[in-house]
Amino acid sequence: MLDIEQAIQELRHVRRLWVLAVDNECKEVLYELSPEPAVDPERYTVNLLRNGQQQEFRLNRAREARAIARYAEPQQYLYEPNVAVLKAGAFRSIGTAYEMLKLHQHSHLYTSDVLRPEFPGRIFRIKAVEKYDGQALRTHLGPEARAHVTTRNFPDTVAEFRHRTGIREGGDLYLFATTNLEGKLMVLVCEKL
Repeated sequence: MLDIEQAIQELRHVRRLWVLAVDNECKEVLYELSPEPAVDPERYTVNLLRNGQQQEFRLNRAREARAIARYAEPQQYLYEPNVAVLKAGAFRSIGTAYEMLKLHQHSHLYTSDVLRPEFPGRIFRIKAVEKYDGQALRTHLGPEARAHVTTRNFPDTVAEFRHRTGIREGGDLYLFATTNLEGKLMVLVCEKL
């Protein structure tokens, strides 16, 4: 899909834009043009969900640049922004808007001890933080050794992770393989809220 920053530069007259997703799959980026050249268009993100709800977030480059990311080790909840938010470039302002902390500069995963049900993305309760070790992870998964796996800021793909740990797709738990603030690999064992 076309890079948003490149499109804004080439079109020069973008006043507003919308990043539209359906069930966390980016479908469209719409640009509203103005007669005069525009500098910093408002970006609206919308994720339409199967249950009829929609998640929205608004930003522009100036607010994103002013936002100060704060970092922490995993707390009680894990937040994963929806794809529309990430496509629009909200990497710091989303954390500021919802008073959350990033796990690492490049992971784009956020944490908090406070539940924020209005967050535009998926929300999980963190049950455990483990090393990247298949045996340790399987103790949380039961005899079937099944979980949904996401890798963010992690050297292995999901397929490589599954191959090395022996964990199969499915089940009720979610594993987020990522990097902590010290640059060490970790896996968050979570349940979806």
